[in-house]
Amino acid sequence: MAINFPSTSGQATDGSFTHTASGITWAWDGTTWKAEGVTSSYTLPTAAANVKGGVKIGSGLTMTGETLSADASAITVQEEGSSLSTAATTLNFVGSNVTASGTGAVKTITISDSDTQLTTEQVQDIVGAMFSGNTETNITATYEDSDGTIDLVATASSGLQSRTTATGSTGSIAANASAGITIAVAKTYVLHKIQTDAAAWVVVYTDTTSRTNDASRTELEDPVAGAGVIAEVVTVGAVTQMLTPGTIGFNNDGTPSTDAYLKVVNKSGGTNTINVTLHFLQLEA
Repeated sequence: MAINFPSTSGQATDGSFTHTASGITWAWDGTTWKAEGVTSSYTLPTAAANVKGGVKIGSGLTMTGETLSADASAITVQEEGSSLSTAATTLNFVGSNVTASGTGAVKTITISDSDTQLTTEQVQDIVGAMFSGNTETNITATYEDSDGTIDLVATASSGLQSRTTATGSTGSIAANASAGITIAVAKTYVLHKIQTDAAAWVVVYTDTTSRTNDASRTELEDPVAGAGVIAEVVTVGAVTQMLTPGTIGFNNDGTPSTDAYLKVVNKSGGTNTINVTLHFLQLEA
């Protein structure tokens, strides 16, 4: 409320020169106007949208001197109910699967699971990039699995195999004594050569039962048809015996394995360790 005081020029300075405004009488003392008395009451109206009036200092407001300040509270951000260490003043939610909800002070932000499906071409591109240059394995993909994952399944290569070798040893055995050994080759294979590092009689079988049934046969006897004998050689020293034509061998276990079963008889004339190497080509994975 502004008061328009009259001019004091030439007026008495003993308080006799007065002015009344809004029920309050003011006296001039030559320096300032001083209130002397109230002749009527005055009520300060309550402030409203179109009314000037008094206000109270509420929560979040502070009055310093003649300055009114508002305190902006920071926002507490929670992850599954646990508050983050630093409060925020602005939250920015990005993405089509983000939804904000809540009518109270606490707001809930929901991010829905994406249901994006890869196309067949996309899966093929991913698999091709992962196994680029691989010539040993074919890769197929199952990409609409119940657990939402892409399953990569390796299958046998359609390419041709290379020749290889595998070696087994009898350990030390007496002259003319025999030992049964097992060499890992393939479920089915072409046997090209049988190599020994000392004189020996070597017989290759399809399974251990055939080897046991053939134990009493001498090297001068031919095996009967269907006896499970794949090939046999008699060497006179460190010899690599070629088989012509190449002999088809296979494992005849109940559950086929890569094992080839051998009987090795020491023909070196003294106690010795006989090492046998099979030269073969794998035909079955």
